[in-house]
Amino acid sequence: MIQDLSDKVALNNGVKIPRLGLGVFQIPNEETAEVVKNGIVTGYRLIDTAQIYGNEVETGIGIKPE
Repeated sequence: MIQDLSDKVALNNGVKIPRLGLGVFQIPNEETAEVVKNGIVTGYRLIDTAQIYGNEVETGIGIKPE
């Protein structure tokens, strides 16, 4: 069970990643940067994205520090 956004799981190679990520699938492009920025502020440290979603630029804008 996930207690908070900092909970992690160890992969077979020993690398630890967050148990819960913020997905950007089907977020409208004009909203993606703000959603990602707010997710990071809230505590998300894993952004689940893929090139096929077509919002890589907006995701990057949301991740980039001001």
